[in-house]
Amino acid sequence: MASRTLQERIAHAAVMRRREQLNNRKSWLKQEYGMTGEQYETLEKAQNFCCAICQSPAPLVVDHDHVTKEIRGLLCATCNKGLGMLGDTAASLLLALKYLTK
Repeated sequence: MASRTLQERIAHAAVMRRREQLNNRKSWLKQEYGMTGEQYETLEKAQNFCCAICQSPAPLVVDHDHVTKEIRGLLCATCNKGLGMLGDTAASLLLALKYLTK
């Protein structure tokens, strides 16, 4: 068997790194949220691969209730941080809306 060229070795290493990243991500999703990679992908497809709030096609993160641990959906990092900064409460969001619309 002929040895691989440098370009082939680089391409193979990239494929292997990506496979490892996906496996690590699936393990992390299971450990952190009790969610499988397939469940994440199903939710991602259901949301049309977009943030549930702003509809941005940015990379999505899991949004969950910090008390019940229930998964609410997938958000872009900006929307997820925004909810967190407002305390993850509907009341604070309504106050922010009232402020913005006055």
